[in-house]
Amino acid sequence: MVDETLQSLYEATKDLLNDGKLPIMLGGEHSLTFAMVKACAELAGEDFGVLVLDAHFDLREEYRGFKHNHACVSRNILSEVTKNLVSIGIRSGPEEEWIFARENNLKYYTADDVESTGMVEILKEALEWLDCSQIYLSLDMDAIDPSYAPGLGTPEPFGLSARDVRTAIRTLAPFSMAFDVVEIAPEYDSGQTAMLGAKLMREFIASHAKSCRKA
Repeated sequence: MVDETLQSLYEATKDLLNDGKLPIMLGGEHSLTFAMVKACAELAGEDFGVLVLDAHFDLREEYRGFKHNHACVSRNILSEVTKNLVSIGIRSGPEEEWIFARENNLKYYTADDVESTGMVEILKEALEWLDCSQIYLSLDMDAIDPSYAPGLGTPEPFGLSARDVRTAIRTLAPFSMAFDVVEIAPEYDSGQTAMLGAKLMREFIASHAKSCRKA
């Protein structure tokens, strides 16, 4: 069932891209991102990278018996699609994921890095590292501190501020060929997380449209 869902999403994303449209997904489990990234990479070729805003590395080979699980999505992208990936907001994960990230030269920034260096400078470095003109941008809402977004399946304290994430979206939207907002669990709050997710999606659409008008 999971494989069928991912295949359907992959095909739908390809159709949108071939029509010259901008795929945007509101999820849902983070494993869905893999299908959209795969479709984007096939169209973009070598001039492509992935930037993930997330509290977690998502570098496990499998989780709870599944390869395509939210805890494995970045690992699947790295092994099957592209190694040109940057993660921002990291602050939680088992020791083996931190070791894997170091040993494989994965570019990542913790939430503490963002606080000490500033999101603007972090994004500048991330774009230089990716060195491409076409990006897939994925926002796992748990990148954001749960004081702003409590309606999550795996909330992690000491996260990014909503304003920092807005800055990231406004900066990266002009380079992005697709975008997703995932891991919102509306039943866990009174609607504020869904409202924030919708607002951030609106920020992406507006920033992308503005850059197209300038071009």
